[in-house]
Amino acid sequence: MVQILILTTAIFLLISLVVIIINFFTAPLLKNLTDDQQHTGKKISVLIPARNEEHNIGKCLAYVLNQDVNIYEIIVLDDQSSDNTKNIVSDIAAEHSNLKLVDGEPLPKNWIGKTWACEQLGRIAKGDLLLFIDADVEMKPRAVRSALHLLNKYEPVMLSCFPTQKLKYFGEWMIVPLMNWLLLSFLPLKSVYSSKNNSLAAANGQFILVDRKTYINMGSHERVSSQIVEDMELIRNYKSAGLKVMTVLGNNTVYCRMYNSFSDAFNGFSKNFFTGFRISATGFIILILVLFTIYFVPYIFVFMDVRFLWLVLIIILSRIVISVLSNQSVLLNLLLHPLQILIMLLTGIYSVIVNKRKRIVWKERPL
Repeated sequence: MVQILILTTAIFLLISLVVIIINFFTAPLLKNLTDDQQHTGKKISVLIPARNEEHNIGKCLAYVLNQDVNIYEIIVLDDQSSDNTKNIVSDIAAEHSNLKLVDGEPLPKNWIGKTWACEQLGRIAKGDLLLFIDADVEMKPRAVRSALHLLNKYEPVMLSCFPTQKLKYFGEWMIVPLMNWLLLSFLPLKSVYSSKNNSLAAANGQFILVDRKTYINMGSHERVSSQIVEDMELIRNYKSAGLKVMTVLGNNTVYCRMYNSFSDAFNGFSKNFFTGFRISATGFIILILVLFTIYFVPYIFVFMDVRFLWLVLIIILSRIVISVLSNQSVLLNLLLHPLQILIMLLTGIYSVIVNKRKRIVWKERPL
């Protein structure tokens, strides 16, 4: 029995390691261009939904306003914030003619808060290209130029970026690295662009650059109005229609600090974890139990059977490669790996429970 467990686990880990190595050498990166490459000349609308973002919105706008390409318009939608978000944006807008603040309309039935905010922004925007970003995103001055360079070179109608995550507190390290670990362990990121299979898809709503005409023709955010993981549904719809899309890593160009505490990270990850896989609750529970067995159990059994050491070494190598690719601390991810995997299991189970009972609350609003 132990022999079978070791063999099957080793096969799974080696397959995953191959995917990780492929990603290390081929994953598209958003590079902070230092040359003088020209952008498309198209008008760019930067669209930012903001709900209770007083701690982030000022910094986010400073980064957008500091881009080294001409931004046609920047529109911030205040999504019925109860803090000082609106006043902060209003003060900055008074000094910049291309920055506009709009008040969000009440949330209609069967819409998710963020999809409704993005839908309103998309209707207002006049640019040829729409860049949806979250209020906690930070961009180097050449970030938009770098994204436009990829649009020119590969001609996708949508480009999404997984920002490099900024992690400060211990609680964040427990959960946030799992996002890139899951992404880069099981999906060759290049295949999002190169393969027509819509199951080979990943997107991050923190940064989505899309051709406006395509966005409208594909039904805008209205098509995914009730979807919690609207970014994933958008890119799957585009791929299903035979359109070229691309997903890249933020590298040293786009950053984000998603959460400020363990509880924020746990609730945020729970919101998306189960629904993002598009499988039944039973299938999802089986999946995370398998992942838990493969990535946690060897750390326990290694003290009883030395053969499990080889499995632990493969896991260690995998975490090193992903940490480097994600610009994260190798040492912390190695030390915290067993605890992170345990948290993954608990988060996954909780994600199923809250989604099935429809008890998800985000930014003080039920989803």
